[in-house]
Amino acid sequence: MNIQIPVQPVENTFVRLEFHKVEDRWAHSLLAIGPTRTKTLLRSVEGTPDDNYPSSPPLHDINQHSLANGEAMLGVGTASSGHWSIAYSAEERDDRSIIRADLACLLKKPDCANKWLGSTYSIGKLADAQATDHGVRLIVSEAEIEFTANPAFASILLEGDRIVVTPEKFSQREDESTRWMFSIGGVA
Repeated sequence: MNIQIPVQPVENTFVRLEFHKVEDRWAHSLLAIGPTRTKTLLRSVEGTPDDNYPSSPPLHDINQHSLANGEAMLGVGTASSGHWSIAYSAEERDDRSIIRADLACLLKKPDCANKWLGSTYSIGKLADAQATDHGVRLIVSEAEIEFTANPAFASILLEGDRIVVTPEKFSQREDESTRWMFSIGGVA
């Protein structure tokens, strides 16, 4: 299952978010698809079934949906600390295609927010990464891809060979989810 968008203004180049099963959960990779080859830009860092606070949302069920403006992936999962949901969708923004990510976790106990919560990605060997004001730029020979935080909901850090996305605010209520949002797209 995947979502694919063109990378403007580069012709015949695409970014694909591809989901694949790893043990008990769904992981995902971000690929740059060029005219002659495919390169892995990022891979989600997954936890194990024993992790209360996994490195990325533990997705146990995902579904692909066709929308009027493109494809979307919706997913849910649980760990002992909470319930996660994700929505990745292909969208047009400012005359360019992006993949928008909206993730949330409803923690079973609000004090769990003092633990780890967010998404972690390992950077592919063929991609160069540079920190920007709002996220990380991934550079491969085919294109430059921007991984950008929605500043009201998330921050993105480049930590060695990993990209770490964390919520900007944590809910302190049992009936309210903590959300983090970001987008992926070609550099305009």
